[in-house]
Amino acid sequence: MNALSGEKTVAKRSAGFGVHQTLIHKWVKQLKESAAGIFAGEIKAEEARRKTNSRYFMSKSASLLWNTIFQGIATLKCFN
Repeated sequence: MNALSGEKTVAKRSAGFGVHQTLIHKWVKQLKESAAGIFAGEIKAEEARRKTNSRYFMSKSASLLWNTIFQGIATLKCFN
C-alpha cells in the first residue's frame, strides 16, 4: 500500500523489497487495475472460474484413478 501513498520513491521501495524498479511499477499497475475489480465482483467471478476448473480436473483425476484400479482388478482376474 505504501506504493500508492507516495511516501517513498520507487528507488527506495525497490531497494527495500530487493527487487528492480520495473517490478514495483508492475505491482502498482496490477494493484490499481485489480482493486476496482474487487468492488465490481470481477474477483469473485475469477475465483468461481478457478474453482470450476479445479473441480473438473479433480473429477478427471478421480476417473482416471478408478479406471486404472478397475483395469488392474480385471488383469488380476485374468491370471486366476
